[in-house]
Amino acid sequence: MISKVLVASDSPFESLLVAANFKSLGINVLQMNNPTPFNLTEIDAFDPDVAFISLGFNTLGGVAYADHLRQWKPGIGLVLVSDTPIVQLLGFAEKEIPLGAQLILRNSVTDIFVLQDALHSSVDAALNRTKMNWVKARTSTDIEAWNTSFNTLSTTQIETFRLLAQGSSNLEIAQIREVSEKSVEHIIGRIAVALNVTSSTRINQRVKLAREFFRIAGAPLD
Repeated sequence: MISKVLVASDSPFESLLVAANFKSLGINVLQMNNPTPFNLTEIDAFDPDVAFISLGFNTLGGVAYADHLRQWKPGIGLVLVSDTPIVQLLGFAEKEIPLGAQLILRNSVTDIFVLQDALHSSVDAALNRTKMNWVKARTSTDIEAWNTSFNTLSTTQIETFRLLAQGSSNLEIAQIREVSEKSVEHIIGRIAVALNVTSSTRINQRVKLAREFFRIAGAPLD
């Protein structure tokens, strides 16, 4: 029986919406909004059965926040919310996601049935220490929508893509990746080919790649 849920969201609106849905199910809710530090005293007093966490929450990041919760209470259920089904775009490898975590796309948080499913699955999965799982987020429609040539990119290309989108120069990327600038140029070129991104007289290739990154990652564009 799930009676208490911790909601740690990077969006105040999402936090209110999800909390209202949980309360309609008779569940008590403790809301933590950015940039709330990890407050174990408050969490311990509330003693949640499940934590609902945005991957972008807190300066720690949602995965690190979830790890802290698991260290405190190994059996706590974890529901993680992502803007994109490609978590590598957010700087995480799937193997870093805690065991038993249930992931849902942000556009699913308005569906109370998805939330219920994620809550109950998270508790069972935490006890059984099963691998992370997407809850009704990767339907055939979702898979088809996201099954682009992007999925052919290597881990190195994805990380380079992410750094480029964050505004890092080729030199900075080379220093972070510990490779030459020429290697970075080649990697970016292969990313552009894979995503069919070309430069134009109005917008250069680098800008187009950054926009493509944020489109795929589900981030708003200015």
